[in-house]
Amino acid sequence: LRSAELYYRSQSLEVFRRPAWTWLAFRRQVWALVLTKAVVVLTSIVRERIHDAGERGIANTLRVEMYRTLLGKDFEWYRVGQKDQKNVEMLLQDIYCLPMDVQSFLAIPRQLIDMVANVTSQV
Repeated sequence: LRSAELYYRSQSLEVFRRPAWTWLAFRRQVWALVLTKAVVVLTSIVRERIHDAGERGIANTLRVEMYRTLLGKDFEWYRVGQKDQKNVEMLLQDIYCLPMDVQSFLAIPRQLIDMVANVTSQV
């Protein structure tokens, strides 16, 4: 779609190079450009919403499971009152920060795919 947008943008300017150009031809090219740009914007909005909802869903599922696991542990595991006592605040903080970690983790394959696509498109 972005290449179609670029095409219509260039064609809207090419209209003026023709000796017998008309405003109607220019309006048609601009209208095609506007429609293409609108489709590009709408698809990017939908893609971002689906992407965000997926990441939120993964992060919330992991967070709930980690809370359940943490709450399911017995007092022996926490080692309360002993020298090697678990830091519960740190565990809860790690669980709270989980959505940011999920976003970072899921961004790695996407960045790799983007890099490979950029390199192969330039070759």
